[in-house]
Amino acid sequence: MIKITIIIVITFLNSFSSVISQDYTPIDSLKNLLNQLDDQAKVDIYLQLSWKLRNSEPESAIKYGKQAINLADEINYKLGIVKAYSFTGVAYRNTGNYPEAFDFYFKGLELAKKYNILEQQGYAYLNLGNLYLYQKNHIEAIINIKNALGIANTISNKEMVSYCYLNLGRTQLLNGNFELAEEHFLSSLKIRKVMNDTGKIAVSFKYLADVYAAQGNFEQAITYYDKSLERITKNNDLDLLADIYNKTASLFLSQNNLIKSKNNATKSLAVSKEIGSKLRIRDAYQTLAQIHRAKANYKEATHSLEMVLKYNDSLFNKELSEKILSIQYSREQERKQNQINLLNAEKENQGAFIIVLGIALLLGVFFLIISFRLNLLRKKANIQLESQKGDVLLKNEELNNQNEEIKTIADSLTEANIEISLQKEEIEKSHEQITSSINYAKRIQSAILPDEDSLSNLFSEHLVFFKAKKIVSGDFYWVKKTKSYTIMVVADCTGHGVPGAFLSMLGITLLNEIVRRTDMVKASSVLDELRAQIKLTLKQTGKYYENKDGMDLAICFFDTESMQMQYSGANNPVYILRKNVQESNLKMAENEKIKLHQPDNNNDYNLIEIKPDRQPIGSYVKEFPFTNIEFSLQKNDSVFLFSDGYYDQFSGETGKKFNNARFRKLLVSMADKKMGKQQEILEKTFNNWKKEKEQVDDVMVLGIRV
Repeated sequence: MIKITIIIVITFLNSFSSVISQDYTPIDSLKNLLNQLDDQAKVDIYLQLSWKLRNSEPESAIKYGKQAINLADEINYKLGIVKAYSFTGVAYRNTGNYPEAFDFYFKGLELAKKYNILEQQGYAYLNLGNLYLYQKNHIEAIINIKNALGIANTISNKEMVSYCYLNLGRTQLLNGNFELAEEHFLSSLKIRKVMNDTGKIAVSFKYLADVYAAQGNFEQAITYYDKSLERITKNNDLDLLADIYNKTASLFLSQNNLIKSKNNATKSLAVSKEIGSKLRIRDAYQTLAQIHRAKANYKEATHSLEMVLKYNDSLFNKELSEKILSIQYSREQERKQNQINLLNAEKENQGAFIIVLGIALLLGVFFLIISFRLNLLRKKANIQLESQKGDVLLKNEELNNQNEEIKTIADSLTEANIEISLQKEEIEKSHEQITSSINYAKRIQSAILPDEDSLSNLFSEHLVFFKAKKIVSGDFYWVKKTKSYTIMVVADCTGHGVPGAFLSMLGITLLNEIVRRTDMVKASSVLDELRAQIKLTLKQTGKYYENKDGMDLAICFFDTESMQMQYSGANNPVYILRKNVQESNLKMAENEKIKLHQPDNNNDYNLIEIKPDRQPIGSYVKEFPFTNIEFSLQKNDSVFLFSDGYYDQFSGETGKKFNNARFRKLLVSMADKKMGKQQEILEKTFNNWKKEKEQVDDVMVLGIRV
């Protein structure tokens, strides 16, 4: 399990690709990601939720679609805006609210054209064609679907091509052209089988079953409906499920099997009401009306027909027809206006051409006169220059020779400049790509580190001063709440930048796995297990030529009820700040790793240092089990874990290190202040010390107040 987790993390970082999963991501997992991502990634999550829920919970899909529209509009995420209008329109269509669906589809098409997003134009035409089909407007449906098919072929989008064939098949099915409908459905199915898309294959099987049912081929229709049902269970497409239940109910009714017919029609009605689809509810009531009439149950048949009329009115309503006519009228007016503008432009161009031609003729006559005068002057000048010709020719020959040499040098310099420019562009492009990838890795690393809310829930007073040398960091901090303890870790991995970030991700992954898999009750046991897993993962066996990658780390277990702390360290100590320490209470004689630093300048606070074991997490010449130290805390004690980056920083003025002694004095000097103020002092002191000097290492300081 640990190896699998590590492989996933490392592969994920290597690719620097999307953090968001595709269609197979569980809905709960998508919702949990929302608080961990930036705005654009949140838009993508809202879009996935809207698309996943469009057939099972269309009202929820509408909500997430509108959230995507609002957020994408705020951050000017153009592709996100267009997709959000499209997905929300699909959800409205599934509820049977065709006017709203039409509005969202058409707005999506306008924006896709405005932003020149060809793929989304294709899907917008496809959605409009689909909606025209539901309204039985076959001419407009075919026009829009063929527009989509043209775009799909242009951009080689096989998924869109399959949708187009499917909807063209639906138009032929509704027109009674069964052979052509079957041909289109089979073309769609062939593409979807290559794509191995279970949900879309189920839809194609369903429409093939519709063809066979319309032809009266009962057995083949039932077979294909069953094939579709087998795949729906894996896809949770409730809209398709409701449709199939209703179609099979009609088939059983045609065979006079009223029991199975009513059973399936009732199921269809229940699923349709669950998802709120007016179209499917209407169809289910229509089938139930036929069943009740066949059973001579005229009261129930009348009720079902009343419901059919009710939902039919809401589906085929005047509002949508008026909207469609309005938009068609606007399109026609726009086309006519464009023709008028074109004719006016042609007239203007003709007038301008005549004027330009007249001016050109006048200029021609003028230049002929000037040319004649110049020719006379040129002949006179030639006579005067003839006597100087010999000297000029000699000088010209010398100049020509010099020009040839200069030209040769210039050509060489030009070629060199071109080569340098190409190399510069290539280097800049590579640098931009690498920087972009590393910045994305930083977002991933930041998302994995504990956020402010997590820390506040565990420690009411805390500070985090985290400053990477490069974009990503080899230092990390980690906190975890278990049944018995609150665990806090600060680690400094070998290297910084991308290599250090890889090790930090590995460390976080292993710590999560160790704590999840085992109920550790000793801090030192976690370090022993972490060292073993690091060596196993990095294939360290102790040979001298192997890599010595690893990390220095300090870990603390806190039991806040008993005020007891466990500490274990790999080269990294822990500092406790306490007011008016009684040296006799520290039991330093019993444990040589506990050291008391006396206060300076009449400060009431003491700094207690608990020293680490001098060995890293990783392969080492002489390894031994990590030491577990128990320490009694008092109320208002401050505990600090840190890497060496802060006190190893060189001064921008003197060139000296900040050093550990100065770091301890700084912690003591601000011990009486709130943690938030201490964080400001740490950051300000570091920046004032460093000034313009390059940062030498990643910096990590984590402090809490008990």
